[in-house]
Amino acid sequence: KVERLKKFLADPKNELTHLDPPLPLPLDPTVHAVGFFPEKSNIFKSTLLPLKLVFKTSTGQEYPIIFKTGDDLRQDQLVIQTVRLMDRLLRTENLDLKLSPYRILATSPYAGAVQFVPSTALSDVMHKYKSILAYLRQHNPDEAAPLGVRKEVMETYIKSCAGYCV
Repeated sequence: KVERLKKFLADPKNELTHLDPPLPLPLDPTVHAVGFFPEKSNIFKSTLLPLKLVFKTSTGQEYPIIFKTGDDLRQDQLVIQTVRLMDRLLRTENLDLKLSPYRILATSPYAGAVQFVPSTALSDVMHKYKSILAYLRQHNPDEAAPLGVRKEVMETYIKSCAGYCV
């Protein structure tokens, strides 16, 4: 299925490798897609088989989006909108809790699109590094810092944990 998807996106007769005029993305209309990166697109191994399509933007960057069918994303969208609103309100009070809500758009009660954010599962971090602190030390070392982690990285981690708890 993955190979069929990549072939379909790459096939010139489908006119998806180059979009002219550029297409504003529904998740972020300020970003314009000019095509796809077929080789980077994928199908996730889950029950609903969501698609990961990687758009090529007018600036040449990648913009990966997950398209789901059979899943109601309306509640997810509402939660993310609430997080975004809280972030704006807190920032007006000069309190930046380093929140980074992703974009989500429910297109029906059974379908929608979600911005793909590359990440590592917490269980994988714990399995490989045994602690979050060890992971942070490995990727952001600072021997002079009290915990061996760059100060700004530790502040971002602490503030974002507090922000998402609120």
